[in-house]
Amino acid sequence: MEQGPEGPADCGGSSADGYDWHDPESWKDGQGIEEEIYKPAECTSYTLLRDGDLTNKETPADSGLAERAVASTVSADAGIPKLIPRLNDPYCVPVPIENITIGVELEFIVTDILPGPVRQLFNRVAQALMPLATRLDTTVISGESQVQGNSRERLKAFQVHSDLSIRTEDNKAILRQTQNWRTGGLRTAKGVEIATPILRHRQWESVIPEMSQIVREGFQVAFNGSTGLHVHVGIGRDYQLQDLRRIAKAIVLFETAMNKYHPVCRNPSTPEMNSHILACRDSLPLKGLSDIEMMRKLDSVQETYDLFSTMQSMVSLALYSPTSYHRGYRYNLSSVCRYGTVEFRQAVGTTDGHRTVEWINRTIKFVTSAIATPDEVFNEWGVTGVLDPAIYRRFGVPPPSED
Repeated sequence: MEQGPEGPADCGGSSADGYDWHDPESWKDGQGIEEEIYKPAECTSYTLLRDGDLTNKETPADSGLAERAVASTVSADAGIPKLIPRLNDPYCVPVPIENITIGVELEFIVTDILPGPVRQLFNRVAQALMPLATRLDTTVISGESQVQGNSRERLKAFQVHSDLSIRTEDNKAILRQTQNWRTGGLRTAKGVEIATPILRHRQWESVIPEMSQIVREGFQVAFNGSTGLHVHVGIGRDYQLQDLRRIAKAIVLFETAMNKYHPVCRNPSTPEMNSHILACRDSLPLKGLSDIEMMRKLDSVQETYDLFSTMQSMVSLALYSPTSYHRGYRYNLSSVCRYGTVEFRQAVGTTDGHRTVEWINRTIKFVTSAIATPDEVFNEWGVTGVLDPAIYRRFGVPPPSED
């Protein structure tokens, strides 16, 4: 079953609030990634005001802190919020779009292949990617060699390899596809992962659609709940504890709303213990806490590894310790240790490149808006909730349903 724009049968469909994975126009809300970043010389926190209202007056009393510091970009479009200096917070530094780096891991299942050494399949995928890699002045590393050699060099190349988390035996549709009675034999299905090189200067907007087309047109592919689309977001510098703490606060506040973007197969209500997409709000140190209690818990964290174990604890009490953590969460902050990135792991695999680009741009908005939001604003939201739909959109999150 080739994956086209319609999406896999068990992983598609519209979200509860009308956002449709199959319709990119329904994700945009007129809030794309804008071209320029507003960065005043001395003040790096902001009040959110509308166009035509860029005076120095106070924000409305009923908006309070909830309207501060939720945008890190400026758009010339009428009605889109702009920024003016408001607070003097040296930790709250906007991230220009030109500093953003992206890495993507696409997992999929190749069906209808003859049994044989899996490296043959990896080599076929690598050969198909080589023209794209050549234009990017890089190469393709095929097979298990991806775990060897200089890690810095590997991040400059496409990598094609297996992933043990991809399941092929539990999808009846895939198994039916592997039956090829005309040739008198049983074909097989293999899981494949493609990891892109580090993409800069918005390269992802052209590279990802082309890569997706190569996979879609060159191979018979399928997707299920185990095939993910992982996006790594870098900010052009090292993440600091303050950055990661604010991203963690945004995760616990918006995780439930963000689930609406993802199909049920990537948003299970009761994930298995060996799941690779656990909810951060269910991490053992946070489970059962109110939003404001989570904010206070995160404020108390003084070390990066403590933040990892708070947001991504080991799954069971038997394995839990205050210093251990597990990367298999929907949002993986511990990726900073190996790659210097924050990893978004929840999206389902797809060969719809435009859909992937839309998701990448939302992850960028999430990270940059979180970093540019003062802790006092997050803590206020922990008490009141996030009430303004414009704030959700600024973070790339679907706003609550009007009903």
